[in-house]
Amino acid sequence: MRFLSTFAIVLTGAIGLLAACGKSGGGGAGGGGTGTITCDPGENIFCRCPGGEAGTKSCRADGQSFDACVTREGPCPDIPSTTSSSSSTSSSTSSSSSSSSGGGGGGSTAAGFLAPCAADADCQSNKCPYGYCTKDCAKYDECTLGVGECILFKSQQICMPVCTSTIDCLDAYGNPSACGYTTAVDGAPVTTCSDWLTQLKVPPDGTNCTDDIDCSLGNQGVQSVCTFETCTKGCYAASDCPTNTTCSSNGATLGSCK
Repeated sequence: MRFLSTFAIVLTGAIGLLAACGKSGGGGAGGGGTGTITCDPGENIFCRCPGGEAGTKSCRADGQSFDACVTREGPCPDIPSTTSSSSSTSSSTSSSSSSSSGGGGGGSTAAGFLAPCAADADCQSNKCPYGYCTKDCAKYDECTLGVGECILFKSQQICMPVCTSTIDCLDAYGNPSACGYTTAVDGAPVTTCSDWLTQLKVPPDGTNCTDDIDCSLGNQGVQSVCTFETCTKGCYAASDCPTNTTCSSNGATLGSCK
């Protein structure tokens, strides 16, 4: 099942009435007027272990932090931190003497598929454009469904890790990685981690949702909130609005950024 199969686009004539109506549901980032909640307590979301293995992590009771990432088998396995720039400089010294036979096996191991990286040389695929090891792809099913998606971005058609919130991307890959809405090569709507920067998009108005994160993907200032189980442009808190603008909402009714 594709990652965003629940993001069915619905047509509605009631969006114009939303500004006068109270918010239904909520609890996501930017909802309820607090602007500080980053996840729903008890919510389990996608995460990735340091070595690249997929897992899940649970939102803590404070709504602003997560428990450690775990896999189906238990805690993430311990993996030596050999993918940093410092290790690559030290390994370059040792590799000249110990890897003269070809560099496939020996001391440090290059990072695997979608593992964090700092440079192309850190990866088995020798490809690290956005803070993770990736590979070129021609079809969506070449990227391990549920873990990666085949995306065309900035003239590169590569595998990108799936996400539900920008927190997933920051935790795994750091700034400026963010969770953005796009389409896979087969046209399916998906959300993946990349250095989107000014090209960041969120699910379009009219997308089905259960909370604000479904609409904003945990990104601040994107003016997309969940109202009556539908994503719509607007705000409930200042964090929903772009920099140097404010939200006209009192926290209970849909407002606009001005």
